Amino acid sequence: MRHAVASAGEKAYLTVVGMHFEMKLAALCSGGKDSSYAMMIMEEQGHEIPYLLSIFPADKQSMMFHTPNMEMVSYLAESMGKKLIAARAGGDEELTVLASLIREAVKLGAEGIVTGAIQSDFQFTRIDMLCHEAGVVCFSPLWRKDQGTLLKDMVYAGIRAVIVATAAEGLGQKHLGRLIDDSLIQELEELNRKKGVNQCGEGGEYETFTLDSPLHRESLSIADCSTSAGVSSSVLTILKIERKKKL
Repeated sequence: MRHAVASAGEKAYLTVVGMHFEMKLAALCSGGKDSSYAMMIMEEQGHEIPYLLSIFPADKQSMMFHTPNMEMVSYLAESMGKKLIAARAGGDEELTVLASLIREAVKLGAEGIVTGAIQSDFQFTRIDMLCHEAGVVCFSPLWRKDQGTLLKDMVYAGIRAVIVATAAEGLGQKHLGRLIDDSLIQELEELNRKKGVNQCGEGGEYETFTLDSPLHRESLSIADCSTSAGVSSSVLTILKIERKKKL
């Protein structure tokens, strides 16, 4: 007897109730630690992620998307051996452009979209809506996790990410280029206690770029950069990246 092929939604539901199905997915990728770790979790569960989706927002204050060093995401995709599907978008076009990228990924066989959303209802609900409209599943493996624990889990899992922007009291130009490690996690915990700084940077307190992870076939390093600082923010702009094959 032939069995009907399960839809993307059916596969996701059956996975939740204990019947695992490997799925082909596309991941929203900003280049930062959260999207990298979300991909890592889904691949560890046996799913395949051949595609990365990236929006290059014109609005530097975008509430939906990461903005620093987006042009460098192509290096991240290449270092992971994944196809980058990217587009630029004005402030009022972001959701429309994202919807088109999701549809493009679906045409290539993607059955679901992975996000690194942790706490933002604004991001999560909009991405989930677009996935529903495209007939695919939205996976957010970091959603509502304790942020102190989550940040430590990322480091222990092998995510090597550096700070490339800051916008919070207690964080500044001296933190640019800092690797997120145990020492920095302690600083962020202290800033959380004293000033309410979100430890994972979910409120835009800081942004990151991932240089290495278990997903990387080549590790990345910043060969040249520039930094700038304003009254309450600072940015590290990557000018050149070098790649090194991993053994």
